[in-house]
This record gives sequence, C-alpha cells and structure tokens, in this order.
Amino acid sequence: EQLNDLLNPSSTNLQLRYQAKSGAFVQNLLQVDCENVEDAMLVLAEGTSNRKVSSHQLNKDSSRSHCLMTLYLQGVHGGGRISLVDLAGSERLLDSGSQGDAAKETAHINKSLFALGNVISALGDSRKRGGHIPYRDSKLTRLLMDS
Repeated sequence: EQLNDLLNPSSTNLQLRYQAKSGAFVQNLLQVDCENVEDAMLVLAEGTSNRKVSSHQLNKDSSRSHCLMTLYLQGVHGGGRISLVDLAGSERLLDSGSQGDAAKETAHINKSLFALGNVISALGDSRKRGGHIPYRDSKLTRLLMDS
C-alpha cells in the first residue's frame, strides 16, 4: 500500500504516523483551510481529478486507489472530524486481465478491502467487540480506526 497526496501529485509514498492525541495521520500531507462547503467541494474535486484511473477488460474508467478526505470542523460549541471515503472496487484479477503494475495495484486494493471487511466484521461481532480488532492489517484501516 502506498499513500499519495492527491492535492499535491508530486508528493508520493508518504509515511503513516501515529500520535496518541490525534491518532493515525499521513506525514507531510497538504492541508487546506476551507471557509465554507463550496471551498471544501472544490478541494474534493481537485483531489478527485488527480486520482489514478486506468482501463481494463471489466471497466473503462477503473479507479486504481481509494480516496480519503478528512474534514476538521470548528463551531461555536466545539469541533469534530468527518472522513469521506471513496473505495476502489474489488476486482478478480483473472476477469480484469490486468498485468504488471496494474495487477499489483489490484492485489493491493483487494488486500485493503479484505482488511476493511475484517475490521467491520470484528466490530459487528458482539463476541469480538472487547477483543482484538485488526486495524493494523492495512494503512486504510489504520487511518479509519477513529472513525
């Protein structure tokens, strides 16, 4: 799994870090201050336009990555955080006909989706709620751990 900044396309292979106060975060990720919803939508549109897309036998415009945008909100009575996530679709390698780097991307996408499924399953299982939740199996699940 590789973390890239969609608002700064030259900033690739960023490091995932953890701090006790703020949780998991991507080091050196560009943050943009927005005054209103329209500003946030423009930032989202810019990031989306920089997302990697390619074609294969199943899909002409296949997203080759997940996209995560976190909004930090401030209000009169405090603040909060909302994470917007657009997941790349799971694909069967044989059906897509992907080869080389595209096959590696497919494997990484499927691995992170599998890890996310395991986390959701563990959170939904009342027998496991007090036990181990496998957040560390993927960078995606680590970033979404506090969500």
